[in-house]
Amino acid sequence: MKRLMEALLLPFRPKQWALRPFLWSLKLTAGFVGLFCMTIYWDGYANFRLESRENVGNVYYGWNLLGYAYAWRPTEEGTFKKGFQRALGTALGGFAAWLGVIVCSWSYDDADPINPYAFTAWLTIATVLIAAFFTFDSGPTAMMGQGSDHGYTGMYCGMTMALIGLEVYAGTGSKNGLTANRIVATLSGVAMAMVVALIPPTVRGSDPKHARDYLTEIQKAFKLLLETFVDEKEGSEFADEKEGSKFNQKGFQDSVLASASESRRMAFYLLKDASMFQRLPIYKVSPKLKPLLEQMALVEALVGRLVQSLGRLINAEQPDIMEAARRGIEEILKDDEKILKEEELGDIDETEMEYDRIKLSLTLICSIRDELKELEVSVDGVTYSCI
Repeated sequence: MKRLMEALLLPFRPKQWALRPFLWSLKLTAGFVGLFCMTIYWDGYANFRLESRENVGNVYYGWNLLGYAYAWRPTEEGTFKKGFQRALGTALGGFAAWLGVIVCSWSYDDADPINPYAFTAWLTIATVLIAAFFTFDSGPTAMMGQGSDHGYTGMYCGMTMALIGLEVYAGTGSKNGLTANRIVATLSGVAMAMVVALIPPTVRGSDPKHARDYLTEIQKAFKLLLETFVDEKEGSEFADEKEGSKFNQKGFQDSVLASASESRRMAFYLLKDASMFQRLPIYKVSPKLKPLLEQMALVEALVGRLVQSLGRLINAEQPDIMEAARRGIEEILKDDEKILKEEELGDIDETEMEYDRIKLSLTLICSIRDELKELEVSVDGVTYSCI
């Protein structure tokens, strides 16, 4: 009920509008509506058939809509690549079913019965071969299930072969009519998905923009962490409610690092979707992009570790330690190339362990700073093709 009320009130809350997701959803819906209208109003498409029986051949049974739904992916590359696998798998599976019916009935005539034992053996052997060559990767990765690169080809091939073969055996239609209609229905759905995927707004998983957005979120979190530590004002945004000036580590992580984590998940998800079926000569993904994202994830983890390290320094309530750490961080913020020396920290009237904690934190800060600068240069060097 709460979510329903939020949806009803959304038109009256302009600040919560998200135009791009709305247009993306509208684009997806338009494909379904287009296929439905083609089936209802376009006689040449709706009445396509290869046989004279009235109840079969002119009805797609919704397979065009299923072809569209299962070819659609979040990215433009993913839609084209999965759509191609869907079309290829359906064509191969349809041909395998058509050939199996002929072999197992030992006749081209649809009136001749199909040997159920022979047809079961045909489906079993063909499915095993399809799984071995089109669905699973070679080596130990085969134990992990369907391959993420080309696994959809084998999945749709085996599914189409079994469905067409069983429908022919059950007498739903002829082998020619069912095979042709299933392939045409699927191809029309896949073609619609590809056309709709090209209509703006589009999402390209190979676009380094997503990696750049992720890097920006890490940079913002890193800079805000250092500035918060240096200021450490009473009642600041990340102060602990109970202790006043103390740093709330969890609050910082939930409000600032959460945004970086969300960008990381989105960038990896879109990249994985765009990276399937690398054998396709179009929509190639830069091999540099995934290692860069993995390096960014490591830097993000280091920022999280730095939050804990600086949080402990703040909560220790030792003024000389705080002052030394603050002085070092201020020097780093002033000079991007700064490498602190021990004498610049000043005298600290504490144990050697406390002194090492400060040096470790400042060394970590310098390492993160340098990594972020290198990543920024690397991301700017990544290019992607428009097709």
